[in-house]
Amino acid sequence: MQVLHRPLSHHHYPARARAAAAGLVAGYRAMFPDAIPGIVDTANWTENTSMMLALRDEAERNAIPFHVLDAVELSLAEIGSSAGSSALTPRQNPNDPNTVMWGYFDGTDSDGLPKPANLLWNSREMVTLLSQWAEIGIFETMCGATFEAVAPSTHTVRQAMARSRKHGNHYATLRCTGLGWVHFLDLSQDIPSEVKGLIRNAETMGKLLVLQVLTNPAYEYRVFIVGKDLITGSGCLDDLTPLDHIEENPFDFRMEEQRGAGLPWIELPELTEDYLKFAQEFADKWALRVSEKTSYALDMCWDEETGRIVPMDVSPLANSGLYASSTKRLAEAFCSGL
Repeated sequence: MQVLHRPLSHHHYPARARAAAAGLVAGYRAMFPDAIPGIVDTANWTENTSMMLALRDEAERNAIPFHVLDAVELSLAEIGSSAGSSALTPRQNPNDPNTVMWGYFDGTDSDGLPKPANLLWNSREMVTLLSQWAEIGIFETMCGATFEAVAPSTHTVRQAMARSRKHGNHYATLRCTGLGWVHFLDLSQDIPSEVKGLIRNAETMGKLLVLQVLTNPAYEYRVFIVGKDLITGSGCLDDLTPLDHIEENPFDFRMEEQRGAGLPWIELPELTEDYLKFAQEFADKWALRVSEKTSYALDMCWDEETGRIVPMDVSPLANSGLYASSTKRLAEAFCSGL
């Protein structure tokens, strides 16, 4: 049994870390006494360091070995790709110690971490499984006629568009989760030529497509799920980090109507409760159809067109954005699996 963490840097912490981060800086410097102020993305450093200290404390409480791996100095683009790439993550190794790991992956990790490890929450198998969420059918069950997984061919896409039109829908998005593209579709028109080319490419590569009725997303929210348990959650507010978490409230009420619009956030406890009921139903269905031995972040929104909660994405926990979620509760949940 062991806990591994890979920090954003061994050498630098943000030169302009906010006053609220003084405790983080002190904890970070206690682990890396030679570190100095430098140019580091403050939000990413704050999330990564908050999780590192929470895992260290939880490991110490449970007498579990805790190891810090070599840092990987990554650009922001590389940070995004390292968070959810199955190509970078190691395969399960049942003969090695059960391991919780948080932090960034690099190319060498796919051949094995610096320490023998059987990753419980973010192995290559786990990340690959989560990337196939569209094929599992839960989104279709919970979204009804607004969502359909579609085989990759222009013929099947046209059929799906026709079915969606019969339900009174006018616009949709077509995306390929396996290849990372998304395009707008007018359901009254034929498929644009550039999208036909992408569909043929998806067909060649055997990648499923998703047709989803265009939503007007508001109040985006993320819940972290381990097994069937909802652990913590927060509105997707880019200005908030775990430093803003209110510990007595595992699921933060703060949200903004339109993400990134610069509007003031508001507290919505009733909508938060509705999100949690929806997320628990989703988690129960996922555990039944897939496995209880999984963990993921579920993103949801309120569709202002229909007045319904809509699931947006399922993503692996490999350094998913935490916003104002509780690192303490996440660390407790992760380590309890050891």
